[in-house]
This record gives sequence, structure tokens and C-alpha cells, in this order.
Amino acid sequence: MNKKKLSVVMAGAMLATSVVPVLAADSVQKYEIGVDQLGVLRAGLNNFLETKKFVSTDKNNTLAGKSIYSISSSNTTAIASETKDVSSINLASLKAGDKIYILDDGHREVDGKFYSTSDGNVTTTGEVFDETKLKDTTTINKLKAYTFVKDAAYDEDAKELVVTLKSADVNTGANIVLTYKVGDAVVDFDNVLTKDGVKYAASAVKASPSTNEVAISDVVSFAPKAGTVEAGQDIPNKKIAEIKIVANAENNLLVSDLYDGLMLTDKGQEILDALKEKSSAKSGIFAADGTTEITLAAANSVVKDPTTGITTFKINFNDSYGNKHEYTVRGTNEAQAKKLAGWLATQNPTVDVVAGDNRYETAVSISKKAFGKDFKLTGNANAKDVVIVNGTALVDGLAAAPYAKTLGNSTPILLSENDSLPKATKDYLKKLTEDLASSSMKNVTVHLVGGTSVLSKNVSDELKEMGFSVERVGGSNREETSMEVARKVNPNLTKAFVVGANGEADAMSIAGVASTTATKAPIIVAKAGGLSEDTIYDLKGAAITIIGGTNQITNEEFKALDEMNGNALVERVSGKDRKATNAAIIKKYYGTTEMDTKAIIVAKDGIANKTQLVDALAASTIAGSQGSPIVLATDKLSNEQINEIELSTSSQATAIYQVGKGVERSVVEVLASKLGLK
Repeated sequence: MNKKKLSVVMAGAMLATSVVPVLAADSVQKYEIGVDQLGVLRAGLNNFLETKKFVSTDKNNTLAGKSIYSISSSNTTAIASETKDVSSINLASLKAGDKIYILDDGHREVDGKFYSTSDGNVTTTGEVFDETKLKDTTTINKLKAYTFVKDAAYDEDAKELVVTLKSADVNTGANIVLTYKVGDAVVDFDNVLTKDGVKYAASAVKASPSTNEVAISDVVSFAPKAGTVEAGQDIPNKKIAEIKIVANAENNLLVSDLYDGLMLTDKGQEILDALKEKSSAKSGIFAADGTTEITLAAANSVVKDPTTGITTFKINFNDSYGNKHEYTVRGTNEAQAKKLAGWLATQNPTVDVVAGDNRYETAVSISKKAFGKDFKLTGNANAKDVVIVNGTALVDGLAAAPYAKTLGNSTPILLSENDSLPKATKDYLKKLTEDLASSSMKNVTVHLVGGTSVLSKNVSDELKEMGFSVERVGGSNREETSMEVARKVNPNLTKAFVVGANGEADAMSIAGVASTTATKAPIIVAKAGGLSEDTIYDLKGAAITIIGGTNQITNEEFKALDEMNGNALVERVSGKDRKATNAAIIKKYYGTTEMDTKAIIVAKDGIANKTQLVDALAASTIAGSQGSPIVLATDKLSNEQINEIELSTSSQATAIYQVGKGVERSVVEVLASKLGLK
């Protein structure tokens, strides 16, 4: 949690976790601390008071050598009057609603030293130097004899008296040089001024000063002749911070703890997930009064307090175990507070990270995002199928996206290990079927995409033991597997997308298009070495779109398909690399009114590791249902991608979903900027 500490304002002395700030609009910084954390408050305050002290020679003897800060309280039992003695605070008497004030006693800083009074005002007689006075040898010899003067001489060329002191200029470190010209106000060479404006006799300047004497290093000039140095005036104190005691610090949060200006923080996501699993009807987001429920993103009941400048709302919910949770959220940015409250109330952030701690959990999170937290497999109609692919052998699962769409609009794509179901997948399958009687489990079919080399018989047996019916769609290689899936998706093979044997990224770019209700076309994956003659023949008469450049599907293969297909269209959509191909797909399929683009999905591009593309495969369920392009970008968007997003989707899409962890924040920031979501 990104808690801004009291030390940010007050010199780094307050303890890191003891205070939750409420950043007020005025100059007084406001904070909160729970009654359960008062034990650390005393040490934090004491450390803070020690950071700055008045000089030991301060004119105000009661402040000399003491902290420039004092403490008071609205609870006079806890702190009877302003004090610098933190040990005197009666912590036991502090209760929720009480306030502790930190006061600046009024100070002036000079060269890192603190004084309680203002500069003294100097008055003069009006007498000025003439050349005779400046050249007077008696005066010059007198100056040279002073312990604090390094040299004194009259400069004939410049017509000025130059006096070099032994004390140093604080800015340059060089000796202070005083110059006097004709017409300058006469000074008193028998008296000096120190850096804090105090007047001393020149004879009182000593290398080792005692009482009523001054050090050579403190002398900065001579005093005006026959003038006076008025005593500096006391600088009034002022309140710089207010610490409010609240019932429980853990339940008081800042907007910035939950929302970073672009997306939810980890803490914000944690609370959102908890809200999705809430068990009580009286749960949700409420205005500051705690009773007015917020149901819309533009929550007008979330308003800024005109007095404090703070916007407040509350979060109340019971978790799945019946435990009650209550939070108060505050911030000074009203727009951000409204947006956060709306996101939590609707449980639908417009810039969202859909991810788990690993690829298997991410696939589960994507399914929950696509079908909702209450989605269940019933064994009937549109809720009776699940597709499972290998989470690391991605190439055999490339054809799975349109297959899942063919099985039904609510068919999750989940991931498995080669020889067993990972915990995340198995637990989710149990949750999806928790309402089914054991006798009805057989009505739910799990479709394994890939041969036994990628999803072993053990996986099939494990699913059968859970009660599922299991169907495998696979072949001896990636091309055969994709053709088997293709016949499930489009039995007559009237249309298809074709990608190369190493075209995983290209397949992920087109997966969303292939999975729409309107398109629902299979993805054919060439085997290593290129498309087989059998596959080219089987695609006779089909409208074919090749995805990717000639390094994936050669011109010879394109020609063979074209010659075989007669009047059917054979075309290629490609770019110079995977990102350019991704951009070309966005231009062709999302730059028209045919695609109702609701969101943009961004996933890792797989350049560093092609298995990272599996997040995009699982996300095709969302992409297909929401007309969403899948943008592949791990750390940077290409110029082509940015251009096509700007031209093709920015006027339609109203949300961004990052699927999986590992996408750089800068990528999401660019997308959010293009869509006006930042």
C-alpha cells in the first residue's frame, strides 16, 4: 500500500506505517492514526521534534537549543498545553475523534541554523565616505590589526577600500570581501555584525570566544557608524500538521492506496475481488454518510467536502466466511475518487488487469471476467462445455479459440500441465460444477485440444474421475490437430485462417476475430516445413486468409492455395514483424462498423518467450464476445499499432483489459491515452 508518510512533509522522521495522510487543500497537512497504533506515535513525534532545533545562542533563552516545533492537542487531558516534551503526552486518554497538532514555533533559517527572531533592522546616520576617509592609513592599519581581518588596502585604480575577512562566504566558500567607495554609507570599524544580525565590538571577536564574545567565522560585516541594530522581532508560530485519532487505521485508506491514476493497485484489486465474492446483500460502496449506496460510475453522491477539500466514500461487505469489512476511503482529487467508487460499485474497472500469479490462474481470471463470478456449468444448452489446452505447448492449442466459440458463447478456455491438472484449473472446475448433482456431471464435456504428447491420458483420466465427459480433438502434429478442430468449427471448410508452424503470435492476433459469432472461422496451423498437400487439398474452395508474412506461409504455398481454390478468395494479412501483422489485423477487422469494439485487450507479445502468448489464447473468449482486438505488446507498442488503434478503435472502445502480468505500465498508459481513459 502506498501510504504517504508524515515524514514526507516533516523531514522524514515519522514512522513509516503509523499515519495515514489526508491531504487537505490548505497548507495544514492532515493525517490519521488508529487508536491501535498510538504506541508508535510517541516515538515518531519525538524523532520529528529532534530534527530541527534553535541555536543555543538564540536571543529567546526559553527556546535556545530546543526544537523549533511544539505539540498540542484538542484533548487537554492528553496534552495540557503546548509542549516540546513528548514523554508528557498522556496516550491513554486519547480517543477516536481527538486531534494532535504540530506547531512551527516560528523560525528563520540561516546557513542551516535556526533562529526564533527576524533579522534586526539597521538604521544609519546618513554620513558617507569620501576619498580621504577611504585612504586613511591609520584606519587601514587598524583594520589589518584585527584578528578577523585577513587584509586591508586602498585600490588606487578602483578608488575603493578593500577589506578581506577571514570568515568565508557560505555560497562560494571564499573569504568575504568588503568594498567601500566614495558615496557609500560610512561604517563603524569598531563594531561588527554577525550572520544573524547581532552587533559586537570588534575587540570581542576571538578565535576561541567565551561569553559575550563572537567567533571569527561568524563575522560578516562592519556595523553602520552611529547607527543601531534594532532587536529582531519574534516570528509567530503556526500550525503545520493535524493528526486525527480514528477508530482503526487499517480501515482508513487513501484513494491512491487503491487507484494509481490509471488502474487499481494491488490493494484495490484485492478489495474488488473481495466485493465480487461478497456474501451479504448489504454490501457495496456507499457515500460518506454510510447509507446512500453508489450504483453508477458517475456517482454524484461521492462529493468533495467544501470545508476540508476531501472526497470520502465507504466500502462495506461481508466476505465469503461472513466476516464484516468496513473501509473509509478519502482523497483530494474528486474525479479520481468518483472513478474509483464507480469501478468498485459496478465491479467493472475500465482499465483492468485480469491476471493471476501464474498462467493457469490467469486463465481462470479471464473466464471469470468473460462469464461473471456467478457463472456455473449446468450441463444444459450454452453451459455444458470447457476447452482445455496445454499451458506450455501452445502450438497445439492455437486452434482452440474458434472451437470454444463453436461449442457455445459461454465456453471457458482453461490450461493444463502435460500430465495433470494444476490446482487453479481443478479448483475452478469444481466451483463451476458445485451446483450439479454427481449424476449430472457427465452432461458437462471437457474438450482436450491436442494429442497425448501434450495432454496425457492421465489428464483425461483425472477429469473422468471428477465426473466429466471427456472428448479429445488432436492429431499427430500441429497441422493435423488444427484440421481436426477446423472440421468441428466449420464442417464444410468454407473459410479458414492459416498461420505458419511458428506463427503463434499471428494466431493470437487473429484469435479474437476467428472467435466472433459473425466470423467463427477455424485457424489452420501449418506443420513444420509448411502446409501439407493434403491440407491444401482439403481447403479447396474455402475462402482463406493467410496471417503472417512469407517467412511463415511462403508465396509458393499461397499460390498453391490460390490455384486450388478457383473463385474463392485467398488473401494475406501481414506486416514486417508480429507487431506490424497485429496492426494490420486491427486495421482490416476493427476499422469498420461491422465490429462492435467494446474494449481493447493487451497481452504479452511472446518475443522473449513464445509460451507467454498463452494469456492471449485464453483471452480470446473475451475478445470474441466483445469485438475486442488483441494487442500484442510486452514493453512497447510499435508505431503501426499506435496508428491503427488511434484510427480503428479509439472512437468505439471504452475499456482496456490487460491479460496476464508482465505488460509494461507504459503500454497501458499509451492505450488509455488514446481511448481517453487516462
